[in-house]
Amino acid sequence: MLGLPDGGLEDTPDLRGEIVRAIRQYQPETILTHDPHTRDRFVHRDHRIVGMAVQDAIYPYARDPLHFPQHSRDGLKPHKVKELLMWESDAPNVVVDVTGSVSKQAACLSQHQSQLAGLIGDLSALEWLSERSSAAAANRAFANGETYRRIAAPE
Repeated sequence: MLGLPDGGLEDTPDLRGEIVRAIRQYQPETILTHDPHTRDRFVHRDHRIVGMAVQDAIYPYARDPLHFPQHSRDGLKPHKVKELLMWESDAPNVVVDVTGSVSKQAACLSQHQSQLAGLIGDLSALEWLSERSSAAAANRAFANGETYRRIAAPE
């Protein structure tokens, strides 16, 4: 969390720089974010902006030393992320087994009270997530799944 205000994000060099800084600091192999290209339903503007900024931060910014060279003064080196997984996608191409973590997901989601009513209606967070993840896992070897659009980072 970057401490930025809800509803006010802009795709700026400062936002990309903060994301690049986090990538270089934590050096993840996989990053999860919103799919900024979802077209079949309304998506929060901040989510679209974050999804695009994260995708741009991964490639080429975090990978290439010529972008945000000031990070090297803090001991941060370029880092290549291996894959990007985007949720809320119209075109998911991978399902991840989340069996055993649905209760934890529900507990986390329950902390966002201001967002829940518009998202899950009269269901509890656990009921909503259980239904959604069961449907995603249909015809699979596991009970609960999450769908993502996966992009492998360029070599």
